[in-house]
Amino acid sequence: MRRLRSEKEQAAQALTEACGVGKPKRQRGISPAKAREQMNEMLVANDFAAAKPTHLVALYEWCHERVYGVAPAELTPKVWRGAMFAAARMLKDEFNDDVLAMVAFVRWVWRRENARESKRRGAAWDGGATSTFRISWRLQFVTKHLITDYRIDRARS
Repeated sequence: MRRLRSEKEQAAQALTEACGVGKPKRQRGISPAKAREQMNEMLVANDFAAAKPTHLVALYEWCHERVYGVAPAELTPKVWRGAMFAAARMLKDEFNDDVLAMVAFVRWVWRRENARESKRRGAAWDGGATSTFRISWRLQFVTKHLITDYRIDRARS
């Protein structure tokens, strides 16, 4: 029985190769390096209309480096994938798939954090109890309290 199955599989494989048909190759997502490159192009053009969740992770990483002066070490390729899925979930659940609205949220978070980090670096202010906190990818894309802060700020303006 096993041999027959194997012969059938071999015949099917030969037919597939001869005809040039078969299962289409599964399309993989873009690499973090490619996402960074494309996100930089979006930044220069100031056009994020074509952004995908992986570009939002690249934007997070870019902002982290600019505000804190270091790359987020925890954002390994494996963790990048988790961050990308978290960004996709947030995009769908909180922003109704409106990528421009989510980009505005990410930018708001980092403008606010940049102002706070500037105060932390100043000699007159030690940052209080929250001085050691930073914006991690989980804080950016998983937890909801930054979204609430963002919505409060928008309601006030």
